[in-house]
Amino acid sequence: MVCVRCPKSCELAITFAPDGSIASICGEGCRLGTAYATEEITDPKRIVTASISIAGSMEPLSVKTAAAVSRTQVFKVLDEIKALKLKAPITTGTILKEDIAKTGVSLVATKSIG
Repeated sequence: MVCVRCPKSCELAITFAPDGSIASICGEGCRLGTAYATEEITDPKRIVTASISIAGSMEPLSVKTAAAVSRTQVFKVLDEIKALKLKAPITTGTILKEDIAKTGVSLVATKSIG
């Protein structure tokens, strides 16, 4: 696994105990590597990006989650994004939906349409 938490891009080696838990993590070049590998193994998270149609605009609106959400929630987030009915104008940074899919994370506009 390659760590992406800093510019070093360290090659991490993870070994597992017989019970499936993490036994060791090697290869990290900074303190962020161990935390990254542990999260990727136990609860990987991703920022969700999408584009949606806006009433009154020929141009789609690009959106993203304000923070990473658990990969297990990504499709629920996308379903809620798809169900949104929004109208122009919308400005960059506008919170379109708080606590999307009960993740505790807001959905924000990443461009202005207007």
